[in-house]
Amino acid sequence: MSDLIPDLIATDPARRHQWLLARRSADVPPVYRWLSLIESAVADVHFDQLGLPRNRPRADVALAAAVISWALEDGYPVEFAVRELVHLRSLAPATALPAILHPDEVARRALDAFGFSRADAVAAAARLRALPVTDDDFIQPGESASEMSRRFEELCGTDDYRDHHQLVAIERMLGDLRPIVSDITDTTLAAEVAAWLDVLPDLDLTPDAVRVADQLLDELVALLDAGRPTGDLVDRLRTPAAVYQQSRLVELLTRYTAAGDTTARDQIAHVLTACGPAALPAVPHALDTGNDDRQ
Repeated sequence: MSDLIPDLIATDPARRHQWLLARRSADVPPVYRWLSLIESAVADVHFDQLGLPRNRPRADVALAAAVISWALEDGYPVEFAVRELVHLRSLAPATALPAILHPDEVARRALDAFGFSRADAVAAAARLRALPVTDDDFIQPGESASEMSRRFEELCGTDDYRDHHQLVAIERMLGDLRPIVSDITDTTLAAEVAAWLDVLPDLDLTPDAVRVADQLLDELVALLDAGRPTGDLVDRLRTPAAVYQQSRLVELLTRYTAAGDTTARDQIAHVLTACGPAALPAVPHALDTGNDDRQ
């Protein structure tokens, strides 16, 4: 829809919304239908602010704000719109700011979309972090596309998936609100946003199993670098959570191989193989790279 901007600008302002709605495609979901149009309109405002030469008519702040408003009416996700609203406000002159760009309005719109109280959000995040990471959470060797699709559809229908998605949206919106927090004039609203920002670290959804594995890997590297015994750390790291560490494990394997530290190399390789068949090619590749580096 981004190519509609010039014709939209040429349309009577009172008819622009209906003009756009008449050009909707039923085959395209609203989020995709509006995304390119919003990005194009906001980019126009940015280009004008930079003083770049024009090769076509450009949307102004009022039109860009209106496009975001119409998108929201048509089902565009608030979690995406908040970022665009904050960005557009940063480009707009302080005078004659469209109502939808006022910091109070943006913050209120975001909070209304959270769907959790602060206490419930923190509790839900803690519950999701505590879920065990198992082999079933990953694509299985030889699994067909249809089977992966079926498992994903089942997952999408669970409360855990919906809560996870909603918490990610809250994290995103809170991050986007940071630049305008000091400009919120409603003291009650400002206090609410500040309270949410205070609990933002508690909304981190990194699984506890992965946090523990990260800590164990840090301990293992420290011991390997010091040439000290590693005890049972290697075996404790061979869990499904090791999949999350695969890129770091490959880097470590390459580093120890290049340094000629065969003990450290073998222990990291042992952990890496727990990541499954997809990780196995990294082992000979790292060994080859290390051999090349030592020549």
